[in-house]
Amino acid sequence: MLTVQIPFVVLEIVDKRQEIELAAERQANAAIDMLEAVHIQSMLFRDQTEDNDPAIDTLNGSMAQFSEVNESLKLWLFMGPKVIDYQIDAGETEIEGPLDPIDRAVLASGETRRAFEATQYRLSRPVVMGQGHAAHPKCASCHTALMGIQAGEVIGGYSAAVDLTGPLAHWRSGIAKSIGWALAIFTVTLAAIFAVLKAFALRPLKALSRATKQLASGETNVVIDLDERHDAIGSMARSLRIFRDSLSVTQCLQQANDVANDELRYLASHDALTGLSNRSLFTERLTAAVSRCATSNEKLAVLCLDIDRFKDVNDEFGHKAGDYLLQGVADRLRSVIGETGLAARFGGDEFVLAFPTIIDLVHAERICARLITAMSQPFELGVASAVSTVSIGLALYPSDGDNAESLLRNADAALYRSKAEGRNTYRFFAPEMNAAIQERREIERELRTAFEAGNLELHYQPLIDVASNQIIGVEALMRWPHPERGWISPSVFIPVAESCGLIGPMGRWLIETACRQAALWPEVVMSVNVSPAQFKDQNLVPFIAAVLATTGLRADRLEIEITEGLLIENSEQALHALNALKALGVRVAMDDFGTGYSSLGYLQSFPFDKIKIDRSFVGSLGESGNAAAIVRSVVSLGQSLGMKTTAEGVETDEQLTFLRSEGCDQVQGYYFSKPVDALRLTSLLASWSNGTGETDRSSQTSISDVA
Repeated sequence: MLTVQIPFVVLEIVDKRQEIELAAERQANAAIDMLEAVHIQSMLFRDQTEDNDPAIDTLNGSMAQFSEVNESLKLWLFMGPKVIDYQIDAGETEIEGPLDPIDRAVLASGETRRAFEATQYRLSRPVVMGQGHAAHPKCASCHTALMGIQAGEVIGGYSAAVDLTGPLAHWRSGIAKSIGWALAIFTVTLAAIFAVLKAFALRPLKALSRATKQLASGETNVVIDLDERHDAIGSMARSLRIFRDSLSVTQCLQQANDVANDELRYLASHDALTGLSNRSLFTERLTAAVSRCATSNEKLAVLCLDIDRFKDVNDEFGHKAGDYLLQGVADRLRSVIGETGLAARFGGDEFVLAFPTIIDLVHAERICARLITAMSQPFELGVASAVSTVSIGLALYPSDGDNAESLLRNADAALYRSKAEGRNTYRFFAPEMNAAIQERREIERELRTAFEAGNLELHYQPLIDVASNQIIGVEALMRWPHPERGWISPSVFIPVAESCGLIGPMGRWLIETACRQAALWPEVVMSVNVSPAQFKDQNLVPFIAAVLATTGLRADRLEIEITEGLLIENSEQALHALNALKALGVRVAMDDFGTGYSSLGYLQSFPFDKIKIDRSFVGSLGESGNAAAIVRSVVSLGQSLGMKTTAEGVETDEQLTFLRSEGCDQVQGYYFSKPVDALRLTSLLASWSNGTGETDRSSQTSISDVA
């Protein structure tokens, strides 16, 4: 509409201007025509050329009268050069020369000139000799004869100037009116169009606009029902629908990402199995609790807990049952600590608790008692139920540490003491505990280094047949020559190896080395001690079978010595492994018989080849009547069950005489030989077989000489 209205107004304005110009041109032409007619008539009666010529006066008078009648029109005539020269020569004073450049251009070209100058229309018309009224004979006789003007030359001309100030002002006011009317019409038309669009066409646009605002605010539950249209609105609607669907997917992904980030943050600070805090979060919270206690001058207790014999649960019932046990322990810990306490799982079966605002030691003891009581009830493990206990170590702020690190370290030291002193109990931290733990850790570190460097040794102690007085076997014993501490007793490093997991590889090395050495000694039975921890390895029996095959040692020349602790801890699994060893042909002996709790029951459940009487009973012979009675009973029991008996720790001739009289089958001890390396035992075997070993005991060393 606007493109039609504007050209129409412009054309109207231009037409009005052209009408003004045409009217001015007609007016100027008419005035010049009139002037030319007057000039012709006056020239017909002209008879002189001097001043006061009636023709000139008539012409001038006509121009003056015409100008008075029409103020907007000005007329004048002008002469060419030859006429002006003639007038000057004749002495005339009224000379009409050209007034402006337009007149001069007409004289030069002999052509009519038109021009619009600001608010004035100019018209100049030439008078040419021999043309128009200048072709009259009288005019020719005057101008040609007197002035020498030839045909075709310009005599002069007529000019008219039309003042257009009024018409142009009226035209300009008309322009304003036209534009005003056009704008009014445009405004009304636009208002009408907008009203129609608003009522009908803008309705879908409003819907799209509303949907766009909703989507911009993040809403995705937006109805877009214009996408079936086949126009621009439909295209916009389809684009908005695609954007809405994309926004919905993006928001879903963002929500999923937020949930995943929350879960990652939770997993980064919590134990995935139990849901308790992990070490990092617990330490952070404990540090904050210590700071609060320092400000409020309150006490705080930190407890380290271990599940007693947790590995046995995994070995017997499987790791899934172990997970159930850990979760059950965590649930019971939560019930004890309440809203104010802190609980965490540091890994494995190790839990840590913190109790702010502990009143005194009695308060702390009551908490420990509650924990032990809470753990005393059976746990459901999925496949079975089992009773488990915990050992607890406790450190108090500020007496046992003034920061989280020292409190945790000292509570762990107290836990170690609790486990060493029988388990299922609690111990408060004491300063000397750290020294013991440090010593144990140092021994563990040095033991690992010594084993990896091959610095452990095997020594062998002979077993003597009492009846024949011959060496019928040897017992392989592990020894550790420390470069600074000297010989470290097996009673020191074997428990360390069992607790830190070294007993497995160390035990395999002992079995393989002893069997390889036994293969070099003809018809000597090799006895090796196998700890309960080794029997938890399901590959123990296949390993022994492979060693026998590799070394070529007959199975009946290998004797496995076990303690009652193996059967107490895991009787079913142990009996299964022992039966498998018996099936290979390996001998099995019960070591340290009489020091446990159920020795007689185990003798009935498994057919041992030998019973070894503990050295504590043999050493007390001659000093205690009870010891003699026990030894006598054990020998008699072995005879009745068809089992050999071996007495350990024989050091005197009196002890040997008593054992021989009671019918003990085998003896070993410093009375015959201390444990020696393979080279010395090879020499001892050779000398014993030659009959020299029995009488030469001057070189034997007392048991007290060996650490």
